[in-house]
Amino acid sequence: MKLLTAVTFIILAHASCYVPSVLSTKGGMGDNTATTATMEDGINNDERQLASSSSTGYKYTRNYLTIIQPEDFVTVFPDGAINIGSGVPSLVGSSTIQKGGVYDPADIDLVNRLNGVGPEDLTPAVLASFNDDEGDALDAIGGFKFAGDRQPKQPVPPGDSAFFYHGECVVNSAISSPFPQRVDRQLGPGLDIEGFLASITVLSHTCNLNICLGGGGFNCIAFYSGTSFVFDIGEQISSPKDLDYTVEGDIKLPPPFPSTIIGGTGSFEGIEGTVDIATICGTTGPILTPCDDCKRALSEEKLLTFTKVRLGSIVQTISIKSNMPLPVAP
Repeated sequence: MKLLTAVTFIILAHASCYVPSVLSTKGGMGDNTATTATMEDGINNDERQLASSSSTGYKYTRNYLTIIQPEDFVTVFPDGAINIGSGVPSLVGSSTIQKGGVYDPADIDLVNRLNGVGPEDLTPAVLASFNDDEGDALDAIGGFKFAGDRQPKQPVPPGDSAFFYHGECVVNSAISSPFPQRVDRQLGPGLDIEGFLASITVLSHTCNLNICLGGGGFNCIAFYSGTSFVFDIGEQISSPKDLDYTVEGDIKLPPPFPSTIIGGTGSFEGIEGTVDIATICGTTGPILTPCDDCKRALSEEKLLTFTKVRLGSIVQTISIKSNMPLPVAP
């Protein structure tokens, strides 16, 4: 069976996410108070003050978990909606918007899911893609791996509505091979689809994120990250097992990254510090499903297309070091 040239949703695996549980660390941030630059014994006073303050670190440290559902992890492209067959938009400038609840790590159990997708994971949206036939769905995607081979144990505690996490990450640089624009171009022999997918890699990103820790949702900490973020997006793609031509994705977790606190609201006004973020388990990659409304331009043959449907939850650790006490999540 031939596949469609449309791969417009492959970037949705970003992040799926998107790593060892050991978090990266970053040195403390210096005092921002303006001083007059003078020289004493050949040493700039500003440099001395920065070195002194950065060596002390931050007194308060706490870890949190956020759980993000697939429908709350959305990728958008800078040129708007991309129609089927129009080719792959540039990854540069694409943004991922996310939101999730915040929990105490002690309240969330993560269980091994080494066998991947099972009957309990089939959502109504997935079943609808396979004409509500559970057997067909499991034959096609049963066993698809979750990133990190783990998932949070269900049911997840309700948490507190005043404890939440949200924000946006934008791709600054990436590698992306050009892809044929013709709708009638076939995927299969003669086209190195694996090589094409393997070439789609994010190289760096900028994130503006926000975590709220009580106070009716008004005690919030804002942090910024603008770092290298090397993540092979294309390798996350898989196709159903019953196709004539299949693609086996290598579902991986995205790398951890450091952030710097840039401000706070409510009780966190005046906060300083650093934040380390790591994804410890994630969703499947985007899933190829039949496209009943799609036909090849030069024939009546039905096609397959990448969908926005993914299975599983994204779990991230958020480790904060600051100059202020941090509350325990409910």
